[in-house]
Amino acid sequence: MLRSVRVDYHLHLAPDGETLRDEHLSIEQLRRYVRTASDHGIGEIGLTEHVHRFRQAAALSAHPFWQESAESDLDEYHGLLAEARDDERLPLLVSLELDYLPGRESETATLVTPYEWDYLLGAVHWLGDLAVDHPDWSVWAEASVDAVWETYVETLVAAAASGLFDVMAHPDLAKVFGDRPTAHLLPGLYERATEAFATAGVVAELSTAGLRKGAEEIYPAPAFLAALERAGVPISLASDAHTDEHIGWEFDRALRLAYDAGYRTVTQFRRRDQRQVSFV
Repeated sequence: MLRSVRVDYHLHLAPDGETLRDEHLSIEQLRRYVRTASDHGIGEIGLTEHVHRFRQAAALSAHPFWQESAESDLDEYHGLLAEARDDERLPLLVSLELDYLPGRESETATLVTPYEWDYLLGAVHWLGDLAVDHPDWSVWAEASVDAVWETYVETLVAAAASGLFDVMAHPDLAKVFGDRPTAHLLPGLYERATEAFATAGVVAELSTAGLRKGAEEIYPAPAFLAALERAGVPISLASDAHTDEHIGWEFDRALRLAYDAGYRTVTQFRRRDQRQVSFV
């Protein structure tokens, strides 16, 4: 029997560019997130801090951004979340947002394997030393929009196939600033990603974060979401909030989009096992 539940499975404890301070890594912060979620009808949340924020991940990349960001302790983060979940009985899950870094798959697996996770997000932010979503390291000035999208989808396909991730986060993030490829290319790009997701058995994230960005659109785009549904790829629900004010943001709109694409369930996780729960 499916039961109706709303979840938000992509949350950060501090805004981008800020160090994770003691007040961010605290039971009080987690309780605040849970209260805000409950106020918005969200029954369960997942914390998914960026892996580049942790010292243990510094060896994954020599990039200056990565080295400057790696300040917090992954053991402390995981321990806090696991305690909140298991001892405090807060309705939250223990997760991490991992960057897919081609050639560093083994090192990424070595980093996360010692810990127990409820699920792991995989994201493509970086194409080599440049980023699709960071203006200080922007790939967009270095290649045509079509070329960036081709490389982005090629990397997304490899990420899904890597076996590292349970969920592919914001799967068409390349539109974050509003840049989109020549229209006739999009169906093929969507199909390549969809086939890779279906083959790998990963979940596609339905994220409202794009509405707060230059994309002005939910991730993934309606045509992409419809292709995923046809291929039987399940979805998760996410706000990608970096403060509690955005938890569950515009979820009614996201779920209407999912319904129109043919979905009736979203994914719920426990210890990297998944099940489908109704949202209707």
